[in-house]
Amino acid sequence: MTNSSQTEALTPSPLEAAEATPARSRSRHRVPLWRYPATYLLIGINIAVFLVMFPFGPVMGLVHQHAWSSILTAPFDVDTLVRFGASASPLIQAGQWWRLVTGAFVHVTILHIALNLWCLWNLGIFGEPLLGKRGLVAVYLLTGTTGMMFSYAWSIASGQIALVAGASGAVFGIAGILIILLSTASCRCRGKSCAACGGRSSSLPWPTW
Repeated sequence: MTNSSQTEALTPSPLEAAEATPARSRSRHRVPLWRYPATYLLIGINIAVFLVMFPFGPVMGLVHQHAWSSILTAPFDVDTLVRFGASASPLIQAGQWWRLVTGAFVHVTILHIALNLWCLWNLGIFGEPLLGKRGLVAVYLLTGTTGMMFSYAWSIASGQIALVAGASGAVFGIAGILIILLSTASCRCRGKSCAACGGRSSSLPWPTW
């Protein structure tokens, strides 16, 4: 009598078992944050460039003036942006083509870099398991450079000078690649195993918070 009651107490009800199964499944597919080296490499480069630029910016002056409301949106001046690699159409036309790449690592304000890196972090953690380390870096560089090239082409076509900086083009490029990749994978592997979907079409690898 006692053994039977103890067995019933230890045996989970069907409802408890159903609730426990998704939790075990989620924990099995979680991936530690340190497994995203390409994401943190790109974020680190952007932060390093911004920190080197920081002493030349207006933020410290605004702090001394107690102008707190302007700190997040106070921009670097044009000379500083150009000095650190922003994409300036007259200089590109003069032969400084490397600015099409470096412009994707230069940011204008604190709010600018914060928003871009927040998006990059989320997309990178989601996309690096699908694209791979080299794939994520390649997509960032290619789409970031493509965005700068479009801006340069527009400046030539319109006859206006363009000064462009920021990772927005690369971030949108990564998002676009992931949308295409996931939509294609969902069509091909619905209900099946698929390497592009993290091993299963319904369970992508998520980071451990």
